[in-house]
Amino acid sequence: MILQSVITCPRCGTAKSETMPTDACQFFYVCTGCGVKLRPKQGDCCVFCSYGSVPCPPMQTERFGPASAASCCADAEDMTSGRTQSRNDNDSFALQASATPEPNQYWAALQAHLPRFSAEELRAAVALYRELAKGRPVDDAQLAQALGLSVAETNALLERESIKRLICADGHGRVLGFAGLAATAMHHRFEVDGHALSTWCAWDSLFIPEILRCPARVSSRDPESGEIVHLIVTPEQIESVEPNETLMSFIRPDAQAFAISAANVMAKFCHFIFFFASRSSGGRWVGKHPGTFLYSLDDAFALAKRSNANNFGAELAH
Repeated sequence: MILQSVITCPRCGTAKSETMPTDACQFFYVCTGCGVKLRPKQGDCCVFCSYGSVPCPPMQTERFGPASAASCCADAEDMTSGRTQSRNDNDSFALQASATPEPNQYWAALQAHLPRFSAEELRAAVALYRELAKGRPVDDAQLAQALGLSVAETNALLERESIKRLICADGHGRVLGFAGLAATAMHHRFEVDGHALSTWCAWDSLFIPEILRCPARVSSRDPESGEIVHLIVTPEQIESVEPNETLMSFIRPDAQAFAISAANVMAKFCHFIFFFASRSSGGRWVGKHPGTFLYSLDDAFALAKRSNANNFGAELAH
């Protein structure tokens, strides 16, 4: 059960991580930034379901069942429905919907916020990806074996801030998701070697195949038109895509997008990154979500390659 949720004030944009009650729905919340008293939106049971990065525990259980409710890796579309626009309206780093930065400009802004790993953290991160790709949650003993370390040494690595903040754990303490890859069902389906996985956002599905050193089959629903986008992505290229005119949305992250927790990464970045089956559907969606813009898949893949070189280059060169 995920008990931490980043609640974002729709009036002033203040975001704060709060612990949710497990046995009740919280009806009021006073913003620590501007003092406004928030109430649930019509149809929502509590303020966390309206303004939080993760729905309340009772709703997690109702929507996803006791097992999957234990994860911050619940379906991105369900977790953010009705909340993405208000969360981004006051983002100080947001672009206007009509402004599409040049990819080099966007990369320069994004690179400053990406995680930095030491050599041993890099090795642990890549091992986590590859163990998760086997299609099941990863426990400390499994990861220790993959790393050739003791369980105690492995747990110490997992407690390092650069790793810990990118982990989604299940109710048994196993790693269910890490830095964009999840061993559970989410919006973006990602199949590797016959194993059904998911990615946290559309962009993850473009860079993770290189980390895993194997191709992936991707399927993802256009959030505007409902059409399913299909891709085959290899470590070297996007081998195929249907429809051909598929595009991807992006948002410029704020300074804390990749900090605090996996739930925060999803709320401030991942939940704005989707595939769109056409420019018209992407344009309609971007028009409803200030600060977002569209890139071609070629540009998105080039950014994915740069991200891997920046984050994992030394480890991937082995």
